[in-house]
Amino acid sequence: MSTPALAHNVRGRGRHYTHPVDGQDVPSITNIIGVLDKPAARTPVHYNGVAGRRTNAPGRGHPRLDGDDMTDATCACGCGQPTRLATRTRPQRGQVKGQPLRYLLGHNSYELPPLADRFYARVEKLPTGCWKWTGSTTSDGIYPRLCVAKTAYVPAHRWSYEHHVGPIPDGLTIDHLCRFTLCVNPEHLEPVTNVENVMRGEGACARNARKTHCKRGHEFTVENTYVKKNGGRQNSGRQCKTCTLEAAR
Repeated sequence: MSTPALAHNVRGRGRHYTHPVDGQDVPSITNIIGVLDKPAARTPVHYNGVAGRRTNAPGRGHPRLDGDDMTDATCACGCGQPTRLATRTRPQRGQVKGQPLRYLLGHNSYELPPLADRFYARVEKLPTGCWKWTGSTTSDGIYPRLCVAKTAYVPAHRWSYEHHVGPIPDGLTIDHLCRFTLCVNPEHLEPVTNVENVMRGEGACARNARKTHCKRGHEFTVENTYVKKNGGRQNSGRQCKTCTLEAAR
């Protein structure tokens, strides 16, 4: 038996070939090898020793099992439906591969504990009498926040005053008498206007408002004080008249 001549311009995996110069047919490379293009046989997927197939669950595309491959465990929400097996281990979710999941997808809703219990669980009573808030705070870490719903928060010190004392009048804010903003002790809280709250603080406005003399020692009296206006609408600061006259000479 003669050896067939080599083909010219053989491309791909034998799907395209040309006849040799001597006119003899040359089989494709695929036919010679016979198995290159043959797909491998699929083997059933085994979950915890049980063969089954994976399908996509609605919603987030998680794999689940069909028919007989569902577990005997029921959803912990109380709906009575069987759960599937975990396909991988997720410690942060409490899932172990091959073990039944606690909830079906979308059934893991939960009820928050009573608001008062969550409040007192995050209170640390200090020897100074302050109730230090140890829970969530604002992004700057200055004021406390209390979770009243899954994604809703309220100022914890305002909730504490309303819970222990009563409603806060409209237009008033809560001032910390102890000057500790993370304190939620209702005895250290007082509703005041925003202006009074600012003046009780340690900001630049409050410090300047408490000054009785200018930087050169002249007293701020009615006759010696010029009140600057901000566009004619509000006061923007005080100026010593004596210092102004001396600077104009």
